[in-house]
Amino acid sequence: MVINDEIRETYRFLHVIPPLIDLLKSKPLEAQHDAAMALHHLSSLQINRMKLIQAGGVAILPGVVEGDSSILAIIALLTLSKLAIVTESHNAICEGNGVKELTNILALKSLPPPLGPSMW
Repeated sequence: MVINDEIRETYRFLHVIPPLIDLLKSKPLEAQHDAAMALHHLSSLQINRMKLIQAGGVAILPGVVEGDSSILAIIALLTLSKLAIVTESHNAICEGNGVKELTNILALKSLPPPLGPSMW
């Protein structure tokens, strides 16, 4: 999913971040992938990182990282790492189990194959 600056600006005004967070909690894995990728791209802008934090994204992303999909976990992890840039997210990341999940990912313990320990 390629999102250029004009589309990002449009999304910002459409208040799309809360519905995308809701999609991360939905059942269809395809919807979760699409929402995670959109949030990842949108989080490139500082204003959207703040909106994602305020909408509860820091609390939901660690749960997505714990899920069964390797690709979805990586997208969520990358988005969470973008949010870690923002000082306001630090407490939320610690309270939302984000540090533990980031550590597990770095240790390659929580990713299912082919990205987990069997990869080595």
